Amino acid sequence: MIVGKLKRRRVVIDGAADASTLRNKGFRGRNIGESLSLDLVTSSDLLIRKRIEIFDGGKRITLKEIENMMTRGERKNAVAFHYLRSKGKKPLMRKGKLYLSGKRVLVYAEDEHIHFPLGRRGSSLLAITDPEWNCLLYSVSRVKLGGIVLGMHLKLDAREGELKRDGGKKGFSLGSALKYGSTYRIYDGHSPHAKYLMQLEKESRALDLVARVRIAQSVRKAFLLGIQNKKKSELTFYEVRWIRQ
Repeated sequence: MIVGKLKRRRVVIDGAADASTLRNKGFRGRNIGESLSLDLVTSSDLLIRKRIEIFDGGKRITLKEIENMMTRGERKNAVAFHYLRSKGKKPLMRKGKLYLSGKRVLVYAEDEHIHFPLGRRGSSLLAITDPEWNCLLYSVSRVKLGGIVLGMHLKLDAREGELKRDGGKKGFSLGSALKYGSTYRIYDGHSPHAKYLMQLEKESRALDLVARVRIAQSVRKAFLLGIQNKKKSELTFYEVRWIRQ
C-alpha cells in the first residue's frame, strides 16, 4: 500500500517508486524532487479506491477528515474526479480546476444554478454532483439548426411562431412542450415528430436541467437551451447531452 503524508492540505508521496507508479497511472501533482505532492481532490479518489493510506504524524487520516478539509468547490471537484476515474478516464486537476482530455469540466452541485453560456468556446463539459458522491456528465455544444439560422420570430405568450432559415426556405415550426417540462417542441419541416425540446432560459437549476435532458433523451429528442441575444433579438442554441458512461 502506498503511504502519503499530510502536509498543509496536500498529500506527499515520498517513495520514488510509489510516486513513479502514480505518475504512470495518470495521477499528476507537484514534483518535489522524486516525491509527488497531491491535492486533496486527487488524494480523496486514491483513498476511496484504497490505493493509498494517508498519515498525519502517526495518525491515520480518514476520507471524512479529508472531506472536512475541503472547500465546497473542492468537494464538488472530488466527486466528479472520482466518478471519471471510476469510468476509466484520466481527469487532471490544474490550479484548482478539473480537466478531461484537455477540456475544462465545469462542476455544479445539484442545488446550484447554472448560468449559460458556460464559456467563450463552442463546447463545454458539465458535471452535476450530489452529496452522496454521485455524478452525471454532460456535453454542452453550440448548434445551428439546419445549417443556417437567422433568428427567431415568435409570440412568447401564445407559445407559437417559427424559426426561419436563410433565403426564406422552409423553417422549423414550434409547439408547446409543457408535457415534457420544457418551453417548446421544435419540428423540422413537415415532420410529425419533434426533433428538439427547447427551454428558453439563461439560468437553470442543476437538478431541473438533469430532469429535462433525461426526459428529452428518453423520448429520442435532443434538448436545446435557447438564449436570446438582446441586441439582435436572435437566439443562440446550445445542445445539452447526457454522456452515458
